Amino acid sequence: MVEALVALLLTVMMVFFIFTMFPNTQKALMLSENHVSAANMARGLLMDARKAGFDGVSAYSGSKTITGVNNGMQYNRVFSYNVNVQAVNKTKKLVWVIITWSEDGKSKKVTMETIMTKH
Repeated sequence: MVEALVALLLTVMMVFFIFTMFPNTQKALMLSENHVSAANMARGLLMDARKAGFDGVSAYSGSKTITGVNNGMQYNRVFSYNVNVQAVNKTKKLVWVIITWSEDGKSKKVTMETIMTKH
């Protein structure tokens, strides 16, 4: 009889633990998806800068809204971006992209950079 009660108590505790862990897992997955989206956007903007060429690259900013589904609910996430250019010398430019977004009331950021050279 005591063994059955202990087994029942352990089962209830395990079920409770699993259900409390599930929302945390969903939150971590969402944070990861947002970070990957921001990193992909930054890579794309750096690729656009490379395509513009050394003489054509310039600074600009904007935003992009990405729509997705999380836990059966549709959401819109707004990512703001800044493409920055700084001449290092006559043949080198530093180009960096900053992507920012808000998540759980906190500001998140991804930064990527590259150096362009003139041939």
